[in-house]
Amino acid sequence: MYKYIFRRVLIAIPTLVGVSLVIFFFMRILPGDVVDAMVTDETGAMVFTEQQRESINESLGLNRPLYVQYGGWMKDVFTGDMGYSFWTKISVGEHIRRRAPMTIEITVLSLIISWVIGLPVGILAAVNRNSIGDYFSRGIVIFFLAVPSFYAALGFLIFFVLVFTWRPPVDVIFFWQNPIQSLYVALPAAVAIGTGMAA
Repeated sequence: MYKYIFRRVLIAIPTLVGVSLVIFFFMRILPGDVVDAMVTDETGAMVFTEQQRESINESLGLNRPLYVQYGGWMKDVFTGDMGYSFWTKISVGEHIRRRAPMTIEITVLSLIISWVIGLPVGILAAVNRNSIGDYFSRGIVIFFLAVPSFYAALGFLIFFVLVFTWRPPVDVIFFWQNPIQSLYVALPAAVAIGTGMAA
C-alpha cells in the first residue's frame, strides 16, 4: 500500500509541474497585456508615459527571461505570496481568505448531499437491476452528469422561487455568524453540485 501511495506521489509531481507550466505559459501567450490594461483608460488611450510603462514592467518582473519569471512565480505560489489584484488593489490572499469559508461550506454540504442521494439510489439500483426504478435512476444519473452545475443551480433556484415562492438571501452570511441563514444561502449551489456528484 505504501509503495502504491509513493508511486502515486511520484507521478503527481511531474503532473503538477506540467500543469503549472501550461498555466504560466498560457498566461503569457494569450492576447492582451496586463501592463497595457493598467496604463490605458476605457477608451484605450495611454494614461502613463512609455517610461512609466517600462517602470511597471520592471517592477512586475515582466522584462526578465521567461524561465526566471516562472521560477519567481512558483516561489510566490509556494510561499503564499500571490500578489495584489490589479483592479481592487487588495491582495489575492485576502480575496481567497474572504471567499474560502463559503467555498468550504458549499463543498462540505455538497459531499453530504451526494452521499445522502447517491448511496441509497445506488443500493436500490443494484438490488433491483434492470427494473423500471433502475432505468429511471440511470436516466437521472446521465442527465445530471450531462448538465453543468451552474445550469442545475439556476434551475433549482427558479423551481424553488416559482413553486415555493422561496427567496434566498442576497448577502453572504458566514456559518459562525448565523448557521441557519448561512445554510440557507449555500443550499442552492450545494444541492446542484451534490446532485451532480451523486450521479
